[in-house]
Formats: sequence, C-alpha cells, structure tokens
Amino acid sequence: MAKVDIFREELTEQIPDSESGPPIAETDTKKLFLKMFNSGGLLPIGIKVDTPRAQQEMAKFEKTVMVLDGKNEEGMLEALRSLYKRFPKLAEELGLQCSNDLINIAQELGINVKQDAEEDWLQALKSHGSAVYFPTGVIGEKIVFEKMRYFSPEIERVILHASEWRLASESERAMADNSHLISIGLSVGSELAHAALLKGITSFTLADPGILHADLKGRLGLGYDERWLGANKAAFVALQILRLYPYAIIDLFPDGIIPSNVSQVMNPHNLTAEMISGEGRLLVAEEADAWDAKKSPREQLHTVIKDIVPWLLVTLGDVENRVVGVVEDVSTLPFQGWMEQFGDPFGDQLVQNKGELAGLLAVVGGFESIPLRLLQLLADGEIGGGPNAEISRVPQSREATLLASAIFLGILRIVGNGGEVNGFFNLDVDATIDAHRMNDAAKNRQAIKTLRKKMNQEVFGKPSITG
Repeated sequence: MAKVDIFREELTEQIPDSESGPPIAETDTKKLFLKMFNSGGLLPIGIKVDTPRAQQEMAKFEKTVMVLDGKNEEGMLEALRSLYKRFPKLAEELGLQCSNDLINIAQELGINVKQDAEEDWLQALKSHGSAVYFPTGVIGEKIVFEKMRYFSPEIERVILHASEWRLASESERAMADNSHLISIGLSVGSELAHAALLKGITSFTLADPGILHADLKGRLGLGYDERWLGANKAAFVALQILRLYPYAIIDLFPDGIIPSNVSQVMNPHNLTAEMISGEGRLLVAEEADAWDAKKSPREQLHTVIKDIVPWLLVTLGDVENRVVGVVEDVSTLPFQGWMEQFGDPFGDQLVQNKGELAGLLAVVGGFESIPLRLLQLLADGEIGGGPNAEISRVPQSREATLLASAIFLGILRIVGNGGEVNGFFNLDVDATIDAHRMNDAAKNRQAIKTLRKKMNQEVFGKPSITG
C-alpha cells in the first residue's frame, strides 16, 4: 500500500533515482518511467507556497528535473474571473450574499476587488495555495514534471462544486465531506471515483492490479489517457483525482485487493467520528473482475465492520445499453442472498462446483439481466475462451458506463438526503427512451425468457437464481 501524501517541505528528497544501475537506452525510458510509476515510487510532489522556504525549494527542485509549465498564477486569476462572472454578487459584494455557498475568496487573498489592480492579484497569488509537480515521463536522465498551481483547499472545493450551486443540500454536503470511498476495480470504477469527487468526497482507497489498455479508449473518461498505456490503473486514477483536487487523501493498492491486504483495504485510516456518528458513510464501489475481489470486501463488511459505521456497497454492471445494479448495506444479505441457495452466503460453494464465471454471473442475478444480443453471443460461444470466441470478455459501451456514473451520483444524493437504497435493479436505456422499439421487442419476450432460463439451467442448475 502507498499512502498518497504529496505535500512536502523539501522537494528534491522526493525525486526517485533514475540514474542507478546500467545506462538506460533512449528507447527504454518509457519502460523505466512506467516501472517507477506502477511501483508507487513516482507520485505527484507538492509544496504549500506560503511556507518559509517554498520558493527556494521550488527553484532547487526545478534545476534537478525537467519542468513543463501547466497552470500558473495567470491561470489561477482567470479561474477567479470566470467564477466571479458566474456569481456576480460575489464580485460585487465580496461574497457576503453568497456566504452559505462561496467563501470570500478575495478577502482570503487580502485583495480589494473594487480597488486593487491585476498586478496586486498576481502578487497575492504567488504566495497563496500550492504548487504540485505531476510526473509525465523521462527524457534522457531527467524525470519530466508538469507544474500546476492550485488555490487553498477551501477555494478548490468551491470551484469543484460551483456548477451545481445550491442543487446539493446541506446534508448531502455533510455526508460527502465525511465519507470515504473504497473503489475496487477501476474501469467503470474510475468513473464512479470521479463522480464521488465531484460530489465532494475527497477521501479514497483505490485498488486494481490491472493496467491501462487501448480498448478502454471508447469507454472511459477520467480513467483513460493514451499517453499512459501500460500504467497501473489504481496509480493512474490517483494521479487524475489529484489533478482535479490535489488535497485528496488516497490509499493506493496497485496489487488490487488480495488475501494479504484485504483488512487494510477495507479498514481505511480515516474512519472518523463523523462517519461513525452517521454523518458520513463508508462507501464501497465493487467493480472487480476476479471472484475473490468480489467476495472478500463483502466478507469484511458483513462479518467484521458490521454496524461499526454506516456503510454501503454498490456494484454497477455496465452491460450493453443497461446497468445492472446491486446495492448492499448492513440490513441486506451478502449478494442479495442469492448465494445461499448454492451452499454458503459468500458463494464459495458455487464457485467451487460451477467455476468462477458462474460466481461472477451470479453477482448480477445470472442471465436474467443480460440483453438479448449478448445472450446470443454468449450462447454461440463468441465471447470467452472457447474455440469459436472472437473476444475474450463481454464488450461494454460508453453509454452504459456513463449511465452507471449517473446512477452512482443518484445513489449518493438519495443517501445524502436521508433516503435508503438497497436491493437489485436493472435499468435499460431503450426501455426509457424508445417505447416503440420496446413494444416490438415484447413480441420476442417469451423467446428471450426461454433462452435465459436455458442458460441459467446450464450454468447454475436452475432456471432462475433471483426467485
């Protein structure tokens, strides 16, 4: 595990040694960079610019590495201009009319909006907030960093939430401020982590042993960047979150969730008194591809954490044009109780007798939630590892992944306003926006039901596992 704590008083001590060992050929620099990055040894480095030696440290650091200019003080000032333009009373009255929604940014900087010139703003910004250096590559023997300037945590949070001004209630904000998200599996999980950040959650555990690969390009937003192919997904998503909000608290598990670390993954360092009192939540987005990574978090939640803190586990399967959702809390049975019919509540008997694929399918209710096109491809053996397979895993669309993100935001909103969400649901885009097509499809409904029952019978030994 790497606890991501990017802010330092001395920057140069944090530079990994890229010169140790034999000389590295120019063609190997990408491999060297990814090796350092994937091991957790090359993370962003930041400094609070109002500390006594900040300017000297930054100058010394920038002589040691190669620095690309990202957002500077002029960029920060432009961000303030756009914020004032969106909220005119903030500029006109120094924020007094917006005290519940926006902090008095100008006052914090010591600036008089109506009197001081642009040079005064820029001078004030030079000693405000932080500078963060993000690793981007290696050229020759020097690591390349992009330098980004940020406001204080309070101002950055204002900017992060400015677009949904007053749409979120005070109870939603309180829940987000005091919650922690454990995201296991960071394909669709990267979108859910991004959604959580935009909702105001800034404390994360990220776990995924996978690497960023090219077929994610048409599906992911925050979780994909062509320049980072081959990067560990958990480390890459941490980097992306920190670009949006560098003060986020992140526990990083680039090996994923495995038997030796499951208790660490599921017991983050900041289970706060506010969370225990119910103002926050321990949120788990389980989007893993491996069976153990689906089972072990549920075992920890249901048998160890229990009711110590309020928790919610969400699995959102983004399948074709629909999302299959499973939501658990302390009041529900593991896996909706579906596994008990095969011998034990956590599914080991099913996996032992029917294989890991049966366990993965059972998490989302078996074949009953699978769309017709996928059912046919699966039935014909065109997906998987068989001799007729043309793709090794179920194809997934941007449409469904975006829907999963929207549903997750909706769950956070409902829970933040005191509601409850648990159980199983199946949301189909076509059923919502194309009634004519669905009426035509109804003619084939019996044939689809028959195919689903047949495939459930073959895999699970019964026509339905959801009752």
